[in-house]
Amino acid sequence: MPYKLGYKFLLLMLLSVLPILSHSQGVTICNSSWGGGTISIVGNTGNVTKVVLRTSITLNGLEAGCSILPTPTVPIFNGAGGPTVITKNGLTVDFGKTIFIARSNPGASCGVSGSGTTVFNYNNIGARGCANVTVQFDVVFFLEGKSTATTTDVAFFTPKLTTFADKQVLLTHLTNGNYPEVKVPVSTAPTCSTTIDPSNLILSNIKPTELPGAAGTFSTAGEKTFNLSINCPPNALAIASNLIPTFQFTRPLTANSISISRTALATDDLGFGFRVLAPDGSAVRHNTPITGAVYGFNTPTQSQSISKTFKVQYAKTLATITPGAAATSITILIGFQ
Repeated sequence: MPYKLGYKFLLLMLLSVLPILSHSQGVTICNSSWGGGTISIVGNTGNVTKVVLRTSITLNGLEAGCSILPTPTVPIFNGAGGPTVITKNGLTVDFGKTIFIARSNPGASCGVSGSGTTVFNYNNIGARGCANVTVQFDVVFFLEGKSTATTTDVAFFTPKLTTFADKQVLLTHLTNGNYPEVKVPVSTAPTCSTTIDPSNLILSNIKPTELPGAAGTFSTAGEKTFNLSINCPPNALAIASNLIPTFQFTRPLTANSISISRTALATDDLGFGFRVLAPDGSAVRHNTPITGAVYGFNTPTQSQSISKTFKVQYAKTLATITPGAAATSITILIGFQ
């Protein structure tokens, strides 16, 4: 019987202690409030982009020896997981490399230290005049690698900061994640560009008699030329490459082994459209890579520009031509080989 009484007494003692422990877990003694934050990209050196979070904390004067560390999810304490790394769209951020930069001096008694290092420290003792003092600082994240993002709306991570008294004391931490989301910077890698000159081409007027024959016949009368140029800055291409154009015609008509670009609407077809000749004189086929107009970029580490001349000619789409004006569009795609 005494054993049973003692057991009940011990159980009651444990139950009475639990609320006290639960209350202790809510104690935060290292600062009273976090300030707002702004995000800015301040520079790119080599394969490293610097992203700065500018923020502040207000001291409450309750504890000495406080520290701040960055983390995207949970506090980082000694012996509990170490630095967290996030990789996205070719970029990596290692929160173990994040540094702090002090932007204000609240006085020697508040003991701010760690500017330029991975851990920010301060003393938070009200008797030394540190109660209600605001400490301003920057948090610098390093995004390593080359971005592959082509838009500005790709989410990367939301900065979070944790302040605590003694890195080993889990009960004193306070985490803030109310900061703007960091987006993946848009890729700044060099890319090749194309130029069509002129981009709008008007052929010379001809008479219907200058385009005789059945559908699929063509004429050199009134033809015009345009230049297709491709420009690649240094290192835009990883290896030596051939860039090959492909033409896409509006409502293409295939006749006599050639492709003709027609007007957009069949009701607008006056009996003639346009064909294109490659630089070697061969007829361009709709949606077929032009191997006779290869742009060979053999030294990708150097800037290169290659221009080639194409012809546009009248071609018949119907057996009978109605005098008038016809218009069409041709899209040019550049592929790698």
